[in-house]
Amino acid sequence: MVNRYFPAVWSVLSGDALAEQVLSQYAFEVTPTCDLHTTSVNDTYHVRAGSSSYYLRVYVHGWRELHDIEAEVELLNHLHAHELPVAYPIATRDGGYVLPVHAYEGIRYAVLFSAAGGEIREENDHRSYMYGRLTGQIHVCADRIPRMSKRLHIDHGHLLDSPLRSVAPFLAHRPKDCDYLSDISRSLKARVDELLLKESPQYGICHGDLHWTNVHFQDDDAPVLFDFDCFGYGWRAYDLSVFGWHLGGWAWSKAEKANRTRRWNLFVRGYEEHRTLSGSEHEALKVFAPIRQIWRMGLHTAGSERWGRNWAKDEYFDQEIKYIKEWIDHYRVL
Repeated sequence: MVNRYFPAVWSVLSGDALAEQVLSQYAFEVTPTCDLHTTSVNDTYHVRAGSSSYYLRVYVHGWRELHDIEAEVELLNHLHAHELPVAYPIATRDGGYVLPVHAYEGIRYAVLFSAAGGEIREENDHRSYMYGRLTGQIHVCADRIPRMSKRLHIDHGHLLDSPLRSVAPFLAHRPKDCDYLSDISRSLKARVDELLLKESPQYGICHGDLHWTNVHFQDDDAPVLFDFDCFGYGWRAYDLSVFGWHLGGWAWSKAEKANRTRRWNLFVRGYEEHRTLSGSEHEALKVFAPIRQIWRMGLHTAGSERWGRNWAKDEYFDQEIKYIKEWIDHYRVL
C-alpha cells in the first residue's frame, strides 16, 4: 500500500506538542513552556518552568540508536554522581530518561537535560587551563565506570574511513583532491598506530567534541561541560586535540598561532594535573587535528540531505583541504 504522505527526512516537532506529550511526564511544579532553541545534528528545545531552565534534546531519526542514548545517560549520571560539573539528564516521574517520540519520519528519542550554568565566554588563557583540568577529571572519573559495550568507537573507521566515503561523491570532479585525502588519511592512520595503543588509559571514554561552544564558564571561570552526543571510546589524545583544532578558527597569523600554542599548552597542563600524558600522546595531539578536519567534512557531507548542499561548493573544499595541508606543514605532523 502506498503511503498517502510524502516521505520526509526530518520534521520540526511542535514545541507545544512536546510540552503536552513529553514534558507532562516530568514532575514540574508549574506548567513548562518549550521553544525550539537550535537545529543542528539534533534538535534542542529550551524548556522553562517558572524560574528554572532545562534543555530538551530530540535526537534526529537514525542518528543514534536507543542503546547509544542510554549509554550517554549512564555516563552523565555517573559523572554527576561524582559531582563533576556537567549538564545531566533529568528523570521522569517514573524514573526513566529516554522517551520515544513518534515523528513523521520514524521514532525519535527525547532526553531532558539540566541547563549548564554560566555562559559561552571568550577564549583566554585561564579558561583554557580550567577547561583542561575538567577534561582530565572527566577522563579519570569515566575510567571507573563499567565498560559500556554498546557505544561507538572513535577509531580510524569513525574518524577517517566513514567520512571519506561520504566526501567522495562531492569530489568526483576533483579526483586529485580525493586521492590526496585518501593518501593523507592512510599516512595519518599509520602515524597514530606508531604512537598509540588501543588500551587504557590512552584509549577510553572521550567526550568527542571538546570545542569552545560545548562549555560554559561561570563568573569565576569554573567550566560546565555539555553536549556529550559524540562521546564514545577513543584515543584520549584525540579528545584533547579537538580543543587545539578549534582554537583560533582558521587563522594562521603569527599572533594567532602563538595564541593557539599557548592556550593549548595551558589546556594540557590543566589536564595533566589529573592524568599525565605519555610522550607519544603529546606527539599524537597534533596528528589528530587534520584527522578531525576530515571527520568534520564527512559530517557535513553525510548530513547534506537534511542541511542542503548550497554550502558544498569548491570554495568550501578548497578551504578545508588548505587547512589540512597548512596544519600538517606547520606542525610537521608527517
